[in-house]
Amino acid sequence: MNNLNKVSVLIPYYRHKNYIEECLQSIVAQEYENIEIIVVDDFSNDGSVSFLKGLQERFDFTLIINEFNTGCTKAIMNAYSQSTGDFISVMASDDMMTKDRLEKQFEIFEKNQQIDVVYSATTVYNQNDYTFIEQNYPIFKRKLLEKEQLIKYVSTRDFDLPLLQSALFKRSCFEKTIFLRETYTSDDWAILVYVSQNFNLGYLDSPALVYRLHENNSYKKYWETLSGRIQVASLLCPYKYRDLAFSNIFYSISEYLLNDSEYKKSFKFFISSIIMKFQTRTIKKYLFSLIKKSVK
Repeated sequence: MNNLNKVSVLIPYYRHKNYIEECLQSIVAQEYENIEIIVVDDFSNDGSVSFLKGLQERFDFTLIINEFNTGCTKAIMNAYSQSTGDFISVMASDDMMTKDRLEKQFEIFEKNQQIDVVYSATTVYNQNDYTFIEQNYPIFKRKLLEKEQLIKYVSTRDFDLPLLQSALFKRSCFEKTIFLRETYTSDDWAILVYVSQNFNLGYLDSPALVYRLHENNSYKKYWETLSGRIQVASLLCPYKYRDLAFSNIFYSISEYLLNDSEYKKSFKFFISSIIMKFQTRTIKKYLFSLIKKSVK
């Protein structure tokens, strides 16, 4: 691999004037140079279009302006349809790349040319208290050594997996995931479940992404994402792992509710998770979280 391989960075954008400049700066600052950036403004109504046009004078990127709001998934596909890269990266407009991300991911592709996509560790930036926490996934990396163990892990741990924004796809692999975006609302998890079953994955255990944590992150909208997660577990996860997948989905919801002090709702989801699949690990974890919450 070398700079002859063009990387297309696709950025769906909606009312993120406070963040997009840092996102773009992190991409153009990459040590890897052969990059095209495509930003899709999804009908922002806050003056974003003129703001983005101003940024084009500083950053070399293609700007696509939607005439109506299509949603994140279609904005990504709109950007992809205009892309020409051999490799594809999808970035949220409020996140950032680490400086040597692409260079390090290409090193993994060079070591094993059978790999189709490289996921990576992430640094979480909490802008409320200005803290940085590294999220690495050593279990995920170990599971790569055994295909069936990887499939089981990815199918049953949707709340503890590398983020899509951390991944670099070969174009041929990304092309095969298009139907998932058109079918599944929880498409990030759907894509990882699908590629774990049908492609070869690699993993970079140093952070490639800075994920910005704020009040509008989609992961906090757990009620809105629940049906999409159930859809993935029902239709994409192998049948033998579905009970465990459902159990862990319900358990993760119980944790979110517990953090929001919704104790009764939390306990109901916890019991549901145990009914789906009895797991001593989750019982111990829930009791620990409950004790920790009560002493605060």
